[in-house]
Amino acid sequence: MASVLHIFNSDSWGGAEIYALELAKRQAIAGIRVGFWGLKESKIHHEIREFNSKTKLQIHWIAESYPRKWSFSSRKKILTTATANGFQILHLHLVKNSYPLAGIKKALRCSPDEPTAILHVHMWQKHPRKDPVHRFLFSGIDKVVGAGPLARENILKSLPYRNAQIVEVSYAVEEPMTESKILNGANNIAKQSEDLKILSDWKAARKKVFGYFARVDRQKGLKEFLEASSGLLKESPDFCVVIVGDPTRNEQEALDYENECRLLFDPLKEQFEDRLIWTAATPNFMALLEQVDVLVAPSYHESYALIFLHAFSFGIPAISTNSGGTPDLVMPLKTGWLIEPRSSKALSHQIKNLLTSPNEIAALKQSCLKIYHERHRWQSVLAKWNSLYTNSSQINKGFVNRSNSNNV
Repeated sequence: MASVLHIFNSDSWGGAEIYALELAKRQAIAGIRVGFWGLKESKIHHEIREFNSKTKLQIHWIAESYPRKWSFSSRKKILTTATANGFQILHLHLVKNSYPLAGIKKALRCSPDEPTAILHVHMWQKHPRKDPVHRFLFSGIDKVVGAGPLARENILKSLPYRNAQIVEVSYAVEEPMTESKILNGANNIAKQSEDLKILSDWKAARKKVFGYFARVDRQKGLKEFLEASSGLLKESPDFCVVIVGDPTRNEQEALDYENECRLLFDPLKEQFEDRLIWTAATPNFMALLEQVDVLVAPSYHESYALIFLHAFSFGIPAISTNSGGTPDLVMPLKTGWLIEPRSSKALSHQIKNLLTSPNEIAALKQSCLKIYHERHRWQSVLAKWNSLYTNSSQINKGFVNRSNSNNV
């Protein structure tokens, strides 16, 4: 079984970081030797330390820090450290404008013992980077991974890779029942909370609950949802709104945007107090999500939002926009409805249609569940990663000296 070193030069904490960490944890639980190269004292670093302290397993923290803007020497160190510690696979997580190995494998004329490099493209690439400089910067990669057909198209259009180099591996989230067992006490606390009680009361009264579960960030489209809700709350007594989210940490622009949204929310809350909730983000969001009829995610642009998969695992369809990788997940007549981004009018129209024809919501429940179980369960996704690692790694590449590994 191949040994894997995950590389992630990010101190943020969003979907890509959460997914990379969860993948590493599950690989360690499955018996794969796993390492992580990341920023010292980042959220990922803290999470790995906590995981290691609570389990008998160990995710090896191979390097404690490196520059956010990688230098030639930092890339060389990744390769030499990975080789010295016997890692056969470099699993590079690409976000924003980081450059994976900057041609280092080619420049160093690596030996057959050098690890295989797999580039996992999480973020949608908005601008083509196929000129000679970028061809060098993105060289040294053996396989490129995208989450679906649209991701493949985006990679082919934007990055200097051939179709044969690209592999599609879906994202995964935990099944709801297992999630509840893992959270255990946290779920019990959430069920006693006022917000959860209100949501449960809405469901009991057969209200239609439309929920927003995301960061309070301009590109996430919360303002459009609130603008759409203003008229719908007046027109339909069965329409209820739950918002679960906070502004992006340490970003003034996000705080300013939250204030803009509050200026819309507060008057609505005053007028329709018993039909709106805005609560802070919580690790136990699944207990709240379970009470929602339709997920609303009107992002201006999204790569692959994990919240869709969580919703589908409950049989909950979604309204979102026809941008980025979202149409790979939110599919008309299967898992939801697509609208144009930045349009509160289009969003209002779609929600109104569902309020007047609620059977459309119920009709997609089984389809959402089917797609989740077929494509997005960890068991099947881990099997795809293991197959990719095995097929990509070089034959007879064994472990070498592990003595230099630094456990967290």
